Amino acid sequence: MPLPVAPPDYSEDRVVAPERERGPSLLERRILADQAAGQGSQGGGGPLGAQMPADQEDAQATLAKPISNPDGLLVRGTYIRCILETRIISDFDGFTSCIVTEPVYSINGHNLLLPKGSKMLGQYAAKEPTSPRMQVVWDRITTPTGIDVKLEGPGIDNLGSAGHPGQYNAHWGNKIASALFISMLSDAFKYAAAEYGPETTTVGVSSGIITQQPFESNTARSVQDIAEQAVAKSGRRPSTVTINQGTVLNVYVAKDVDFTAVLPK
Repeated sequence: MPLPVAPPDYSEDRVVAPERERGPSLLERRILADQAAGQGSQGGGGPLGAQMPADQEDAQATLAKPISNPDGLLVRGTYIRCILETRIISDFDGFTSCIVTEPVYSINGHNLLLPKGSKMLGQYAAKEPTSPRMQVVWDRITTPTGIDVKLEGPGIDNLGSAGHPGQYNAHWGNKIASALFISMLSDAFKYAAAEYGPETTTVGVSSGIITQQPFESNTARSVQDIAEQAVAKSGRRPSTVTINQGTVLNVYVAKDVDFTAVLPK
């Protein structure tokens, strides 16, 4: 037999237990911790607070400004293409020139600054090259219209790498050939002196041993000394880079040039 169920209690005097107070969530605790750390760093009480002004200064954005005189500005980074007039050899210091093959315009394209046929002048120093490139500094341009331009432009290749490409020659063939020839000449003199020169005979006083020595030629010794000097000098010959006339070169404009004063009004 089932047991009777007790009826629900609808009395008004029933006391409801208060809801348990919920603490801050994990996200709220992290936000509060970040805010507290930020306030502590702004106070400047510790080393981190002392570094904040410098960090804030580095974080400031740079200001943009309008380009002055864009109608007559040859901006840094412009490429100038020209054809070499004079042959360049890296063995000696020298001057060179080339003819501009393409017109160069201002940064906004409104004015022609360097017409086709302008002449570029440059110079280079004699340094022992370690690669097939030659560094030429182009410092002046004269135009057919009578304008003289002071320029700072290093030579580059077609892809913008530093230096003009050229023909590299380490002179290994000449070094090896000269060393072999001089060594063979020295050996020939020494062999001839030993073969045809008089021998020196020495008899030991106490031992009675007879010693024979071949003739030592002063000529052979002198030739050997000269051979050693020649081989050493030939080995010190520096490599050479050659750029033939008629080669197409590229020049990188390294500093802005303002043509405003020479443009037609």
